[in-house]
Amino acid sequence: MYKLVLIIVVVCIVSRETVAQERAVVSTAVPFLGITPDARGGGMGEVGAATSPDVYSMYYNAAKYVFANHKTGVAFGYLPWMRHLISGQNLYTLNAYSLVGGRQAIALGVRLFQGKSFSLDEEKFSPSDYAIDMAYSRRFGSSFSAALTLRYVHTRLGKLKTGESLEFDPSGAMAFDVSCYYKRPFAWGKRGIIWGTGLNLSNLGTKIASFTEKKEGFLPAYLRLGTSLEMEIADKHSLLLALDLGKLLVKEYDPEAGDEGVLKNVFGSFGNSDFLKSVVWQLGVEYNWQKVLFARAGYFHESEDYGDRRYFTLGTGGHYAGWMLDFSYLIATGDNDVPYKGTFRLSLGYHF
Repeated sequence: MYKLVLIIVVVCIVSRETVAQERAVVSTAVPFLGITPDARGGGMGEVGAATSPDVYSMYYNAAKYVFANHKTGVAFGYLPWMRHLISGQNLYTLNAYSLVGGRQAIALGVRLFQGKSFSLDEEKFSPSDYAIDMAYSRRFGSSFSAALTLRYVHTRLGKLKTGESLEFDPSGAMAFDVSCYYKRPFAWGKRGIIWGTGLNLSNLGTKIASFTEKKEGFLPAYLRLGTSLEMEIADKHSLLLALDLGKLLVKEYDPEAGDEGVLKNVFGSFGNSDFLKSVVWQLGVEYNWQKVLFARAGYFHESEDYGDRRYFTLGTGGHYAGWMLDFSYLIATGDNDVPYKGTFRLSLGYHF
């Protein structure tokens, strides 16, 4: 019984969605850092490295904040995670940003992943993780910007002791992101077009004790590179097309390998068994009418040897008088029993 409970906890709550195929096994701690939290990105195939800035730019490319159209913004997000596999797992987010002067921006973000509580032998098990983010971005010239994001990550499994004397205690880690963004407008007949490109290195930081006091796991360090085109297609009508390429910067699991440092593991991830298959690609499109009504769609693709996540996304939104309400829905392809099928995201925000 104890072993069964621990397996469920480790697989469903603690560890990252472990990629366990014949050719590749890649696992990390604190999986919630890799979950797309907002409804806008969630409706566009989870792209965001080079899309137009919004309150949730923190999670894709914080360098975009300095190009925001509003001085200040705040937003709340809600996501029930893997609700078809286990109920009661929710991701909550709260974000805010503010432009400072004409070339700088600061942003704050909080993510809380709340797992489902249960009791075992009169001991309460209450898993929860959270991350606190603070970002600073600065514009250089009229088209280029860069940002640094600092992050504190905390995982709390609750104090649980089993008959096998395994014990889970809270643990924390520090991490940072480095990002840059470039945008340039072009004339397109009588209309305009904006080309953007962005790069984000995220979750570069210390290890975190995720299973027991004696075992530490790597954070889900991630490389994201993207490009986008935003164009006026008619009076009052605009279209945004975006492409992101991403790679998890964690080596394949090697049971015979000894303990190694974070940087060695990051660079070693480029030597995984098949580099091209380890790259995730995502496509997204967003149509808007007068920046009031939005329709979104996208596709997310990951090789079957490195996780086999493949799905379409749909989204919609309405922005009026400073208020923003966005919704997205995930449609899984292939296996109908994947735990993330039917995922929806809801975001509510306000621009000052």
